[in-house]
Amino acid sequence: MAIRPSVASLEEIFELRWKVLRAGHPPDAAVFLEDTHPEVVHLAVRADDGPAVLGCLTLFPDSLPDLEVPAFRFRGMATAPDVRGEGYGVALLDAATEEAAARGGEVLWCHGRLGAQGFYERQGFTTMGEPFDIPDVGPHVVLLRKIN
Repeated sequence: MAIRPSVASLEEIFELRWKVLRAGHPPDAAVFLEDTHPEVVHLAVRADDGPAVLGCLTLFPDSLPDLEVPAFRFRGMATAPDVRGEGYGVALLDAATEEAAARGGEVLWCHGRLGAQGFYERQGFTTMGEPFDIPDVGPHVVLLRKIN
């Protein structure tokens, strides 16, 4: 079965984002200020054989302190629990990298949960700075990857 990344609407990805990243919180906890950014791109991944969104992320231009290059940040990255480890997250990062590069980005970065740090590092991301806490969400770290 092939994995299909594509540009999607917020409506298409929102339920997965909410259920995976803000479980136990009201839906408005999964609404991000960046959802209305004029250059935002929501990405989804699906299996070739179906319409269900199995992974998602939201990408937008956002500078990274101490770096003087065009940067794109992503947030709200989630994969359905039953497909973790099957390549959906990697496909999302690849699609985000391609989208950022096409828009002139030289760096892709995020605030990643500490529990996902190993996944990002296996995909070529490096940690910048010390861990920090996002209230009601948990410990995070800044992760970045240069775009070739």
